[in-house]
Amino acid sequence: MFKKGVIVMARLSLRRRPNILLKGSFTVLLHTALLATAVAVAGLSPSIPAHAAASGLPEAPDFSLVELLDGGEIDVFTLSEHTGRPVVLYFWTTYCPYCAVDLPRLLQAFPELGKDPDGPLFLAVDVGEREAVVRAHLEHKGYDMRVLLDREREVAFMYRAIGTPTYVWITADRRIARQHLGPLAPELFAQYLREIVPDEAAPGTASGPPAEPRG
Repeated sequence: MFKKGVIVMARLSLRRRPNILLKGSFTVLLHTALLATAVAVAGLSPSIPAHAAASGLPEAPDFSLVELLDGGEIDVFTLSEHTGRPVVLYFWTTYCPYCAVDLPRLLQAFPELGKDPDGPLFLAVDVGEREAVVRAHLEHKGYDMRVLLDREREVAFMYRAIGTPTYVWITADRRIARQHLGPLAPELFAQYLREIVPDEAAPGTASGPPAEPRG
C-alpha cells in the first residue's frame, strides 16, 4: 500500500513539473532567473517566428477551457470552434510581476482589442489558479478582457508556455505564426498582430493605428 501511494504521488508530481510559475517573497527574482534559464535551456529566443524554424507553420493544438463570464457565470471555450478568426493567446498569472506591468499597458494601448466580432480574438489564459482568485484580481484591477482558466496547466504545456507572460499569435486557419516569451512593447505587438490580421481589421492603439512610413 505504501509503494502504491508513492507511485500515485510521483505521478501527480510529474504532471505538475512543466510549470515554472512560482509564488513567494522572491517572486521577482525567481521569475527573472527562471525566465532566463528556461530560454537558455530550451534554446529559444524571446520572440520566435514559427516560420523561421520550418517551411510551414505548425498547427495550433486544439483545446477547451472554462471561460469566465460576467455575473459569476462560466462557459466553455473551444479553439476549433473559432477557426476563421485570428487569435492571440496571452498566458499569465495574477502574481506574475511582468504581467502586472505588461497587461495594463497592452489593454490601454489597444482598448478595442478582442471586442470586434469580426476582428482577432484576444484570450488571457490564466495558468494554474482558482476561479475565485482570478475573479477577485480582475475586479481589483478593472481588466476588461476575455479570460480562460488553465487550471491543470495542460494548455500552457501544449503551447510550450514556459514562463509568463507568453504570447502566441494564431492565424485564421489555426496555424502558429509567432510566439513571444516576456513583456512586449505595444509597437511590437501591433507589428506581430499584422502578421495574422489584415491591416484594415487590425485594432488601432488608443492614439490611433501606427503610422505607415512614407517613402
